[in-house]
Amino acid sequence: MLLGLGRIFQVMAAKPEGHTPEANQFEVRDDADDVGMMKAAEVDDLLRGAVMHLALLRFTGTKPQDESNTKAYDYMVHPIFAPLFEFSYRRKRKISLSAEDVLDVVTNPNQAIGRVLEQQHRDMTDAPIPEQLRLFEGFYAGGA
Repeated sequence: MLLGLGRIFQVMAAKPEGHTPEANQFEVRDDADDVGMMKAAEVDDLLRGAVMHLALLRFTGTKPQDESNTKAYDYMVHPIFAPLFEFSYRRKRKISLSAEDVLDVVTNPNQAIGRVLEQQHRDMTDAPIPEQLRLFEGFYAGGA
């Protein structure tokens, strides 16, 4: 999960022109259907484990979109990994991911990374893998 999310935020930071600058946090959107609820429970377990092992930081959401929203958590890649992926360690703006997106970043990273970046109107074909991540080039094969 860390490699997938790190790549997403790395590509977004590499080309900020015309987009939201310094997006390095994410929230998980609520899906109302039954399949979405099942995936949300799985994602909650996955995110709880990632926070427990310090891959991610979790904090309460600060900007609900409307009064019907309940307080939810925002997540970000732990700042110690920011230099590895070449994006800002400061808490800035967030993107919204579905439970399916988060699960796919773990189970099917090549397609998930491309799909999330496409949703954010980014193209990763121009963003080379940073030198320090060449060790994981096989992980990103087909996705970069």
